[in-house]
Order: sequence, then C-alpha cells, then structure tokens
Amino acid sequence: MTCCASIVTVPLQRLRIWYRKTAAAADIQPGELGRTWVTVIEAAGLQIARPEGSKRVRIEMGPALPQGVPGDREPLDVWLAEPVELETVCERLRAHVPVGIEAVGVDEIGDRLPSLGASLRAATYRAVLASGACELDTLAARCRVLLDATSLPWTEIRGERVREIDLRSFILDLQPENTPRGVELVMQLVLAQDRVGRPASVLAALGIESEPLELVRERVEVDRPLVALHAWRTVGRFS
Repeated sequence: MTCCASIVTVPLQRLRIWYRKTAAAADIQPGELGRTWVTVIEAAGLQIARPEGSKRVRIEMGPALPQGVPGDREPLDVWLAEPVELETVCERLRAHVPVGIEAVGVDEIGDRLPSLGASLRAATYRAVLASGACELDTLAARCRVLLDATSLPWTEIRGERVREIDLRSFILDLQPENTPRGVELVMQLVLAQDRVGRPASVLAALGIESEPLELVRERVEVDRPLVALHAWRTVGRFS
C-alpha cells in the first residue's frame, strides 16, 4: 500500500508599503525605483517571494509619478515568503532606504485580492501657485465653472503623443486655498490603469500659465474590498 504525503502550501504574506519620495530622490527613475526597493526590502531581512522556477521577485510598484513631482504617500505591493510582524516593517526599512525615500506605513493585504494596478482610483495633487499667477477669488470662480461643466474637450500633447480627451471626466474635485505660502490648489484626479488625470492639463484649463512653485502628489487612493479583507484576516491568513 502506497501512502502519498500531502503537500502543504504556505500562504504568502502580501504587504502594501506606503512611502514618501522627495525631491532629493528625483534622480531615481521609475524603472530604477523598483530595483531600489527590492534591494531595500532584502537588506531589511524580508524574504521576497519568487514564483517557483523563476528568479523574478513578486513586487508590484504603484503608478509612476509625473517627472520631477514628489509623492507624499506612494504605494507598492510585495509578497513575502516568510511572514513578519507589521509593527516592525517600517523601522526595518528605514535603516536601508536611500536619501529622499521614507517608509511611512504598511498594510497587510489578502493575497488573492485585486492587484494594486486594478485597485487604483484617484490621486490628490497640491500645487503652490507662483505669486501673481491667479488671485484666490478668480481661481475659485474658474474652479466652479469647470466643475459645473458636463464635459471639456481637451488635447494633450506629450512629446510625439497626442490624445483627445474629455478633461472634465478626469477631474473629481478642485479646492483652491489661501495659505501662508500663497494661493494653492488641491486637485483630486482620476488615476486608474487606463485613465490618468494630469495636473498640468487641469492648471492649463484653469488659465494658469506659469509653472507652479511646487507640485506634490499628496496621496494615491486605492479601492479596498473591506468585506473580503476582513474575512481573509479572520479565517484565512497563515493559520
């Protein structure tokens, strides 16, 4: 009689790491950023999972930042072969990140939940306008007109690429503010796998001709199926 031993597959731990990328890390390009994070994660003693028979690590970077734009809360997903305590992750990463990169948070995500790319929903940008670029009252009035519009045909030109879009459909909210730094504009724009709202187009549509003194992506918003996530954490996970 032959007895076949059962094969037990250990679930992978999927982490969503949130990080800040400042102007000091502007030279790190999107392709290089992924390799940098692999080096940092492994230097921190976290074992990144690899598909059987492959040398490729299981890591998914979030959406690339516009060129020269810092990000305050950027996401990446990584699958670990050995689970770790969440409370220790950021501290371990901070000891190895390069100048201009900082780990600011970490979430545990169900391995079978949608990919990071499929979960993207929106991004919030903050632009500090140049002195005299636009008065607050004027900007507020222009924002109201744009938000009240049902559509706004727009031509975006990036290098040799030209695309015709309805810019209004990419704008979720606009909030002008008066701060000690001057007039600022907070823009909540669509950010998905196949649809990306560009802050430069929104500023141009509002009649802002001069480059902002500062433009930051404050956060990336992702969809989180809380019911499925709660069920996974309650009965699935590593038990």
